[in-house]
Amino acid sequence: MALINRMSRLFTADLHAVIDRLEEPDVLLKQAIREMEDELALRDHRIRLLDHEREQCTQQAADIDRELARTAEQLDVCFDSGEEQLARTLLKRRLEMEHIVARLRTRADATTKALAEEHAQLSSSGARSTRCGNRPRRCSRTCPPSLRIPCRTSRR
Repeated sequence: MALINRMSRLFTADLHAVIDRLEEPDVLLKQAIREMEDELALRDHRIRLLDHEREQCTQQAADIDRELARTAEQLDVCFDSGEEQLARTLLKRRLEMEHIVARLRTRADATTKALAEEHAQLSSSGARSTRCGNRPRRCSRTCPPSLRIPCRTSRR
């Protein structure tokens, strides 16, 4: 019985050694770095999209605010001239624009919150990489500083 246990442990150890040799740590490390770079690129793209969406919402709200100011002037003219039907139409349009502006501002606020969360996650992932012992590269590769780790080409 003891001989069988020893043989099974020896076989298991040899099997683990073979698997360890097959897994080439350099290749696994490179793959992990590629996956992290892809994740960071995706996060950066999402940040740019959210920033663009926020700018669009803000711009549209500003445009509608200018239109609201013109509508207020037109309403004054309508009330001064006694055109009640035209004033009703302008009031309906003004209410619709005010609702649209409110929705745009809500959307811009939500986008700002999402941007803050993305930036926080991006900075926390950068903090994780520095806690893992990654140091900036000394070479002149074009990757963001948060991704730089020591490499053989950069050592002097």
